[in-house]
Amino acid sequence: MALSRDLEAIEQILAKKGGGEPLKTAYSVYALGGYSETYATLELTSPIEWDVPSGATLHAQARNGKMVKVTAYGSMPKGETYFKVRYSEEEANCDVGGLPDDMIETDGCLVSPGFLRVENYEKELEFSYDPIRGNSCEYYISQQTFHASESWKVQRNPMNSFYDSFTKFVDFYGTPTFAHGINEAAEQQKEYQFAKGYFDFTSADENTLIDSFQFTTSYVVMGMSVIRELEEAVLACKGECSLEGNCAETAESIESIDDAVAYYVGNSQEQEGDGSLLYGLANQMCKYFKTCGEDGDSTEGVAKLNLDLFDLFNEMKNQLANGKCGEARRTKNKALKLITVPLVQGFLFSAYRRDNENAYPEYTKEDTAPFAAAVFPMLNACGMEEAGTIEFDFAPGKEKSIREKLNKVVHEIEDYYYCMDICCADIGGLWDEDKEEYRKHSAPCVETRQECLEKAGLLKESGEKKKAGIAVMVLILLAAIIVTFMLWRRRSRNSSSSRGGTGNGGADLEGRTIT
Repeated sequence: MALSRDLEAIEQILAKKGGGEPLKTAYSVYALGGYSETYATLELTSPIEWDVPSGATLHAQARNGKMVKVTAYGSMPKGETYFKVRYSEEEANCDVGGLPDDMIETDGCLVSPGFLRVENYEKELEFSYDPIRGNSCEYYISQQTFHASESWKVQRNPMNSFYDSFTKFVDFYGTPTFAHGINEAAEQQKEYQFAKGYFDFTSADENTLIDSFQFTTSYVVMGMSVIRELEEAVLACKGECSLEGNCAETAESIESIDDAVAYYVGNSQEQEGDGSLLYGLANQMCKYFKTCGEDGDSTEGVAKLNLDLFDLFNEMKNQLANGKCGEARRTKNKALKLITVPLVQGFLFSAYRRDNENAYPEYTKEDTAPFAAAVFPMLNACGMEEAGTIEFDFAPGKEKSIREKLNKVVHEIEDYYYCMDICCADIGGLWDEDKEEYRKHSAPCVETRQECLEKAGLLKESGEKKKAGIAVMVLILLAAIIVTFMLWRRRSRNSSSSRGGTGNGGADLEGRTIT
């Protein structure tokens, strides 16, 4: 995935701390890209004499002397003097976008001045352009969030509503572009206000600014992209292929799953746990929380939730391929809950380090605010009334103000696991490798997975069960009233018969069966 290369570039840039320039340079890559779908904007020496359709194949010479194949980026009508062409990802080595000078690669970019030869046309198009300013990226990380106003909405929905997965974030922040707002505030060292509070970066030091930007980008922005792709995969599912054999929508669903995996994992070389996305975070956190391995009880290997997630991704692809949309939706919901786990672990880990400065000296990141930004909207949606206030306490500049509240906050969060459909066993506890025991006040909450699932199931069904219970009680009450009325009428009739000397000659009703 090309966007993960942008993230790698951002990490490399931010590692060169000092003077504030790394953050500005990294933000440029975040905002303009560097490696994804490069296209060139060329100025023609004379207007086009014919219409060139979008996607038309053209050939031109690159700066390294090789002939490269490019395609028309959009249709170019007759008379146009500017021409956009997209490079082939396989052939080109043209990486510019917002990259710093020492990362720019222009050998595979078109030479200037140069000539374009359109297939099936004899006449060439002469052009010129600036190889640095004239080469841009079609995709870049910031798109994932500032386009969220539309991409987070259920397409083809007359209500134009957001996916349920995103509604809790929109309600909490008042905008779907909150992650971009946080990053912009960090880069410009200013305040970011949202519906439930604000983050104030005006007095934050360089480490806080850099870490907030980096983790918000890797885990919040890209994490939301994973969720969006899973939602769109189910939305595009229309059952089996049409009678005409058209499987385009099925292919679209499966492609969305592949995109979700790419946004979750990144490049294949990251799969050892050093990645900058949620996959890498989960592998890192499982070592601290003792949730690695197939059984989720080790500090070594791949996080159990990653193993489970890939099973769910594969299961979902098979369901979509076979038109089992309802089953795919249920599998998607399971996957969404697991994606929450490393974010909650990250917050708890960061909160513990804030309260215990000597713990984990090898870990120096200031990452509490980004994790709080991801977790507290979910807690707010679960009914945690003080979620906005607590998140504000974890904002930049407030590192020392809530030490006395930390234990209370951590244990309160445990009360909402069921609402987020995660279990104590999913989260684990902070493990002390030297002492071979859980750290003080950081052991896992006591609950088996079965107990958790049963509890969550009961709680989820409680509303329906309550309604059903009320209905049953009403029916029982009505039945009792009817029976009482029938008994009263029968007794009244028999009493009258007894007094009037008719019927059974005044026989007692005792022992009789009323029918």
